[in-house]
Amino acid sequence: MQEETSRILITGANGFVGRHLIAHLLDVVPDAWIYAAVHPETVRDSSKQADDHLDFDALILKYEKKIFNVIYRFLNDHEEATDLTQETFIAAFRHYDRFRGETKAFPWLYQIARTLCIHRFRRRRQQPTPQSNGQEDTEQRAKIIASVQAAHSAGAKNETGSSPDTPDWNDATAKGRVEEVKLDIEDTRMTAELVEFIRPHQIYHLAARASGADTDRNAVFAVNVEGTRHLLDAAANLNPFPRVLLAGTGYVYGNTDPARPAREEDPVGPLWRFGAYTDSKIEMESVAKGYRALAIIARAFSHTGPGQMPTYALPAFARQIARIERGLEPPAIRVGNLEAQRDLLDVRDVVRAYSALMQQGTPGEVYNVATGQPHRMRDTLDMLRALSSTPTEVEVDPERLRPADIACSTGDTLKMWGTTGWKPRIPLETTLRDTLDYWREQTERTFRS
Repeated sequence: MQEETSRILITGANGFVGRHLIAHLLDVVPDAWIYAAVHPETVRDSSKQADDHLDFDALILKYEKKIFNVIYRFLNDHEEATDLTQETFIAAFRHYDRFRGETKAFPWLYQIARTLCIHRFRRRRQQPTPQSNGQEDTEQRAKIIASVQAAHSAGAKNETGSSPDTPDWNDATAKGRVEEVKLDIEDTRMTAELVEFIRPHQIYHLAARASGADTDRNAVFAVNVEGTRHLLDAAANLNPFPRVLLAGTGYVYGNTDPARPAREEDPVGPLWRFGAYTDSKIEMESVAKGYRALAIIARAFSHTGPGQMPTYALPAFARQIARIERGLEPPAIRVGNLEAQRDLLDVRDVVRAYSALMQQGTPGEVYNVATGQPHRMRDTLDMLRALSSTPTEVEVDPERLRPADIACSTGDTLKMWGTTGWKPRIPLETTLRDTLDYWREQTERTFRS
């Protein structure tokens, strides 16, 4: 009798960790069929995603025609108009809270563009601008728009979490073994129907609102808590039960002692102290206790690597350094709290840990995915700066400071190692170098034209 092909469902599969996990599973589970579940609107609404994540390149595409026209109207100079368009968006980002929706964004951006243009026009335009013929104007404008669209394409690709060493599931390397499926984890019926249709043997639950800066508590809980409940309910209706790995966080321990990393039996919490994301993961674990026969919880501590969005500290540092190297930003790296200490893992080690727990972890148990060696963010930033030959300064940005930041987050590794034999392999220096090289490539690709 031929053995049944293993079916693996991954929620949040188009995210940073999801794509790395797919790449890993394609190597280590050669006979499996992978169902990559993505939110129906995640890929389509890239402009909204760009607003949410302060993506400079995608935002240019969203408003470039309006802003360019305003600037060009006052300057009548394509080259300077292009430069000033970028300056306008840089200024806009420093006042991000002032425009969170399209209806509020345009009037404010129009006003700042108009003010900047008039100021520069009066200060610098003392001589008549040489006139060019209509064909040259058309060609030049076409080049500008093409450049902006190329920037958006690169930015949008990055927002999905892809990286140079992480194939898309439509890539030839997948060899027809990965299928994209749509899943809104907040939709109870949609979740139940998809799980019943696939009948997976394994489920990696990565879908989440994962930013510690997310302040929309109801939205965070709707995905991270209720969405998890919907998935576990659906999985519990299958016979036999699938193995379900839930991606948790080491932040549930709150502040930890650098000299005594948190252990799985330590208390978690308290609630309402460290933000909506951490609270939601504590509640997610409470939900999972009702499904001990199938749910394994991985408390992953901070992890990064090539392809992570710049809403997180280390890719934000790396992206700024890459842009400074190309002369696209002033030589000042804008930072938040640099005194925080974090366990720092490479995402490629984290997906190895998830895979190991799926094979060897015990349902109903909790496992730390950690290093046990916290690093001060200031020291990590210095390591990144040392990888660049371009001199930089550090500038504290008040908007990047979090009022409920955890001072130290580090976890004990003994239970994970004893159960699976897993240990991190990739040195932090390698992770930082790969992350910086990724952003150098993205920066070069975005602005090559």
